[in-house]
Amino acid sequence: MPNLDLVVAELAYAKRKHRKFVDAFFIRDPAYCDSPKVELERARKRLRLLGRRHEVDFRAVFEEEFWEAVVAYHDGEIEHAVQELAQCAAVVLRAMEHIQGK
Repeated sequence: MPNLDLVVAELAYAKRKHRKFVDAFFIRDPAYCDSPKVELERARKRLRLLGRRHEVDFRAVFEEEFWEAVVAYHDGEIEHAVQELAQCAAVVLRAMEHIQGK
């Protein structure tokens, strides 16, 4: 299991360092991305493509979970959004395990 104390410490550090650390959940900038639902569909397509090749990576899974959280949040489904964010955290923890050889 990855070092959760490290994650908690990094969160505390980021809150101290950045006065407005994640003060907004998601700010859509049309120059940066399409609508959350369009981005979610792109992420799902990428994940399916990689899955068919048996090459699923951190980015593909994380992006799909992230966009699911954004869409749920924008649809007013707060509990669902929180669950999707927990899945994002799980993906990050799995990536930490992977690079540590576990």
